[in-house]
Amino acid sequence: MDISLSTTDISVNVKITGSITESNERQLRQEFDMIVARPGKEVILDLKFVPSISSTGISFLVILRRKLKEQDRELIIDGLHKNLASAFAYMSLDKLFTIKP
Repeated sequence: MDISLSTTDISVNVKITGSITESNERQLRQEFDMIVARPGKEVILDLKFVPSISSTGISFLVILRRKLKEQDRELIIDGLHKNLASAFAYMSLDKLFTIKP
């Protein structure tokens, strides 16, 4: 899993490439902590190149969303790999997260 970050005046843009698994849990937690600490009204998360995600990874997304909401910020998923789209719909995560095609 690779994560790249960029920042604009209003957003933090995050692109994740590769599967999110329990084995990269520590890296994901550290990156998400850095994302929460960065300024920006929105966090835009690109998951187009994430073919699979573990339950731990999903819980980290939910926690990230909650932390951002506490700061009056928004998490936007901008692009979701086709493998994840059906799983998100099945778990009703498409109702919890703002997801752009």
